[in-house]
Amino acid sequence: MRKARIIGMVTLMSTTLAAANTVAVTEFLNNAEGDDTGREFVELYNYGGSDVDLTGWMLNDEDSDSYTLDATIDAGDFLILVGGDNSITGAAKKALFETEWLSGVPDARVIGMDQSWAFGNSSDEIVLSDADSAVVWNLAYDNDETTGRATFLTVDDYAVTDFGTKAAPGIVREGFDNGSLDFLGYESNDSALAEDPNAYESTELNWGSPFFIVDDTPPADLTLAITGSCPGAMTVDVTNATPNSTIAVIYALSTGSLLVPAGNPCVGTELGLNNTAQLYSTETTDGDGAFSIEVTIPGPGCGLYVQILDLASCDTSNVEQL
Repeated sequence: MRKARIIGMVTLMSTTLAAANTVAVTEFLNNAEGDDTGREFVELYNYGGSDVDLTGWMLNDEDSDSYTLDATIDAGDFLILVGGDNSITGAAKKALFETEWLSGVPDARVIGMDQSWAFGNSSDEIVLSDADSAVVWNLAYDNDETTGRATFLTVDDYAVTDFGTKAAPGIVREGFDNGSLDFLGYESNDSALAEDPNAYESTELNWGSPFFIVDDTPPADLTLAITGSCPGAMTVDVTNATPNSTIAVIYALSTGSLLVPAGNPCVGTELGLNNTAQLYSTETTDGDGAFSIEVTIPGPGCGLYVQILDLASCDTSNVEQL
């Protein structure tokens, strides 16, 4: 009985510890267009499945900047910390950010730091520590920023949490971070090496993607599934197509590698069918990129090969035989 209780306590402690280490620095703007105060920001993202209490957590650099947090970050959600000098209040910094990025709509996830927290334009550090002073995430950048371009985290596995020090900055915003030729961690929004698909221009001509992260999970494959008995009633299901778009249902006598000929959508796309391929129908997917239909297949249709072509993306599905 005592052993079971000990195991339970260890499990609980492990779960709590894991939850406390699911906060990442996913974006920051350290050199804004115009006045930096109220326009510089750092974005925190909780990539875990549990809310994290940030009470007593600290945001520091390696010099004198320091800010104590008093907030909770929900699972899968963000906090934006807005910086600048003491020329305006934290509430005014918050309002400036919301005006610039959120059309003036107040958002409780935006926190104006009510003390001086100025991001260095040429170089600085962002160190996030928990209430026990354990470093959860840290980064250091050098003098390679582009004015008005936020720096964002390009990978979403959160396996690397240490990006250098003041003496040896780990972030190279137009190259590989942490001195590794096979690791790309942070990039600028004007980088040729990485692209933030969520980035947009603010009213003050800054580029960033607050409240968004880059998802580098490969998109799910366009999938065709056919069930039922041939001849007879069969169900055709399509998933992972472009939402609210047109798909082509194509059939052929055999498999092959036919290229879609000129005069058709997606010309040059390779199908998994041979040159007997014919268009059966075009259909429209729903908002989830799915389509389903029940059809009755006569005897002569049995044995035919079917494939889906997404006319919006030109992706092709697997080939199924009736």
